[in-house]
Amino acid sequence: MAIHSLYMPFRPLQALAVIVALLLVYAARIYLLPEGGVPGYDGVRNWQIAGEIASGNFTNLFFHRSPLFHLFNGFLYHFLPDPRQMVRVNALFTVLAVYVTGRLVARHLQLSGSLFACVILLAGSCVYMVHISRYLTIEAASLPAFAFFLQNYLKRSETNTTKYWYWSVFWLAVGLSINYKLVVLFPVVLALELFQPSQVMSKQVMFRSVAILASPFLFFGCIGLFFGLPWWRYPASYVGFVRFSTPNAAMRVGKFNTDISFYFRYLLQFESPLAWLGLIFYPILFKPWQYLRKQPLQLHDVLAIICYCFLLGMALLLKAPRGLNFAYLPLYLLGFLCLFRVLKNKKLLLYGSIFISILFCGFKIQQNIYRYSYSAYPEAAQKIKEIGIKRVGQTVGNGLLPFSGKNSFAVQPLVWKEDVQAFTSRKPAWLLSDTYYILTNIQGFDSWQHFPAQAVFASPALLSPYLFLEHAEFTGLGFSETMQLRQKALKRPYQLRLIKIE
Repeated sequence: MAIHSLYMPFRPLQALAVIVALLLVYAARIYLLPEGGVPGYDGVRNWQIAGEIASGNFTNLFFHRSPLFHLFNGFLYHFLPDPRQMVRVNALFTVLAVYVTGRLVARHLQLSGSLFACVILLAGSCVYMVHISRYLTIEAASLPAFAFFLQNYLKRSETNTTKYWYWSVFWLAVGLSINYKLVVLFPVVLALELFQPSQVMSKQVMFRSVAILASPFLFFGCIGLFFGLPWWRYPASYVGFVRFSTPNAAMRVGKFNTDISFYFRYLLQFESPLAWLGLIFYPILFKPWQYLRKQPLQLHDVLAIICYCFLLGMALLLKAPRGLNFAYLPLYLLGFLCLFRVLKNKKLLLYGSIFISILFCGFKIQQNIYRYSYSAYPEAAQKIKEIGIKRVGQTVGNGLLPFSGKNSFAVQPLVWKEDVQAFTSRKPAWLLSDTYYILTNIQGFDSWQHFPAQAVFASPALLSPYLFLEHAEFTGLGFSETMQLRQKALKRPYQLRLIKIE
C-alpha cells in the first residue's frame, strides 16, 4: 500500500502522550490566529480563487500551477468561507507531515511512545512550519505529499523493489499538483539513486515514471477542459516559471540570487541549533563514506542527502525561507538522529536536550510570529463601513479584501504607481495606504504618505520578519538588504493610513 498503517502499537498512556503532542503542535499553529487577519498577499489571492471555484468560476484553477490545492479549497469554501477558518484546516497538513515523518524515526530507532511524542514536539516546533501553518498557501498543503514520498522512498531503499519506487513517484506527482516547487526534488531523487548500491531504474521503469508524473497534467487538463478552459492551460502555466527576462513590480529580473549566506543566516537566527548541528555532525557520527553505494541508504542518509542537496541547490536561486520548505523536517529529524546516537544511553540528557530545543523554538515563535499576530485590516474595514465609503484602493497589499463584505465596499489592489494615478483620477478617491509596498520594495508609493490621513491603524502583522524574508524571493534582495527594508518599515508608527484625495 502507498500509505502504510499510520497506527503504531503503544500502551494506552504512551499513545495518549503521542496524541497530546500532536494536539500541542496543532495548538501552536492556531494560537492567536483570529487576530492575524490574512496578511500575506498569496493567502488572500488563494482565498479569492477558492471563492471563485465555489461559485463555478474555474478561470484561475491553474494559478501558481496548483489545481489540486485550489479544488480542495473551493470545496472547503462551501463550509468555511472565512479565510481564517480555512487556515485552521490548512494547518492540519503540517501536523500530518510531522506525524508521518516522525513515525519514520520512531520505527527506525524503535522508540517508546513517550520519546516518539518528544520527536513530534521537536519537529513540530520548527519555527518556519508554525509560520506557514498560519497562511493559506501551497507550502503547508504540499508537506504531506513530501512526507509520504519520503516514507515510500525509504521502503524502496529497504526492499529494492519498483513497487515503492512507483509509489514515491506517485506522491511526487500528487505534490506537484499542489506545489510546483516539488520539481526541485527531481535532482534530489537522482542524487539519492546515485548513492544506492543497486538501481531500480530501467527504460521501462523510467517510461512508467514519466507517465505517472505526466498524469496530473492530463487529469487536471481534462477537468479544465470540462469547465471551459483550454486543454493546454495547465502546462502553459509553467512558462512563467522559466521566463527569466520579464521584470516584476519590484523590477526584479531573473531567478538567481548570489547571497549564499542567506539560508545559513536564517537557520542561525530563526531556527533551533539542532536543525543545523545535524548537518555538521552527520558525517562525523555516521561516517557515510564507509558504506555509501555498498549498502542501502538508511533514514539518516536519505535525510542528510536531502538537506545537503537543498542547501546547495538553492544557494544560487532566489531566496526565501520557503525555498527550504521540504528540508525543514529532514533538518530537525537529522538533528535528532545525531543527538540520539550520542545520548541514547543517557536518557536524562537526551530528554533535557530535546526540552531545551523546544523551549528555544518556543521563544523564537513568540518573538517572530505571535508578537506580530495582530492585523488591523478588520479594524480598517469597520472604519471604512462607518464612513460609508463604497470604493477604496489599497496600495500593493490585498489584506483588506476578506473583510470588505459582499455588498459593503469594493477594494481595488493597486500594485503599480500608474494604478494609483488611474484610480485617483476619479475624485473623491479613498486610499488605504499600507506598508506592504515597503516589504515588496515597489517604488513610487512614498509620495502618498504625505497626504493627511482620515484614520490611522497600527498593524504589527505587516512588520513580521517572516513576511519580509518571504518576499525576498519577490524583491530579489539578500538577507541583509531585506532586514534593512524591515528597519525602514519599523520607523513608521502606523502601518495603515486611510487617505481621502479630493
